Amino acid sequence: MATIDLIVLGILKKEPMGAYDIQKLVEYRNISKWVKISTPSIYKKAIQLEEKGFIKGEIVKEGKMPEKAVYSLTDEGEKEFVKLMMETASKPIHFF
Repeated sequence: MATIDLIVLGILKKEPMGAYDIQKLVEYRNISKWVKISTPSIYKKAIQLEEKGFIKGEIVKEGKMPEKAVYSLTDEGEKEFVKLMMETASKPIHFF
């Protein structure tokens, strides 16, 4: 789903973060109110985007917390973000 790709890539464009942090930001910004996006879909999408080379995960350990993957946008991910933005901007908006 390109919408979730766009959301995850857009969030990571600002700063690297883990899937949990992405999910919390989605909740905080009420994105799920406008787009069907769940916690499992964010984790799954992060893995898929990493497999495609759009993001890169780095395992980090902070203090006594368990290890976690922190994702950052790659050059290819930046290009994909721009492509998805252009595709989205060219679609008409439908009001109910």
